[in-house]
Amino acid sequence: MPGSEKCACVLIFVGIYGTIDLCLKAVSRTAFLSAVSEIICLRRKCEIMKISDVKSSNGDMSPAISGAPVVDVYIAELPKDEPIGMLECRARADEIASVRNEKVKREKYFVWKLLCYALEHSFSLAAEKLDFKKESFGGWSVSDAVFSISHSEKALAVAVSRDAVGIDIERVHTPRSEKMSRYIMSDAELTAFLSLPDREQKERLIEIWTAKEAVFKSKREESFIPSKTDLSTASFKSGRVSLDGEQYIWSVATATPERIRVFDNIDLTKIK
Repeated sequence: MPGSEKCACVLIFVGIYGTIDLCLKAVSRTAFLSAVSEIICLRRKCEIMKISDVKSSNGDMSPAISGAPVVDVYIAELPKDEPIGMLECRARADEIASVRNEKVKREKYFVWKLLCYALEHSFSLAAEKLDFKKESFGGWSVSDAVFSISHSEKALAVAVSRDAVGIDIERVHTPRSEKMSRYIMSDAELTAFLSLPDREQKERLIEIWTAKEAVFKSKREESFIPSKTDLSTASFKSGRVSLDGEQYIWSVATATPERIRVFDNIDLTKIK
């Protein structure tokens, strides 16, 4: 039996024993009410312990109780045939409507849909009640939480937290030009990168790129110079996911990478 369950059982036993003991000692209405109050407190402690032990289907802990510091990552595949619908956020809807490229338009719509699901699932925040705002750095914000979004080909990714966070996701592919590595990396990073076997360079390049994008997004800055972004002092975590037979690498920048929980392969066609 896990330690938390043992604690819960002990508390329940103490609660039951305490009920009998306190009720026997209760010689007045005031004393009896006080006893009941103590038992209720014990019961609430047990409930909190039970909540913290619940796990989701993919092994991550269930949505956090209010106030708990978490960094939740949601990843979904871009729906193929699902039509674009309406959004509660009018400003975002107008932004999407102005996009001419149909694929990019779908990516922007469905990553927002994933965001709304994430905010509801992690923090019980209903999108229609939130004050989304487009910031000067080009991203979006809301007063009740911190979030970051990313989309790449068939992949959609969202990170939500109560603290600064940034996310980026990219398909593992061969870079168009060697110049890309020189554009992304500092001199020290480039030296280490070029020392890797050719078969490892492709994935390493994507890891570095997504990590730097995530760090940039977490800082909410307007100017991004990848080669000047120092990953040696940055706090982030990277991972991979398979979508429709293709490999993607994601990176999340956060001060608490150990608290990252991943909910992947979410089916957006089943979300209203």
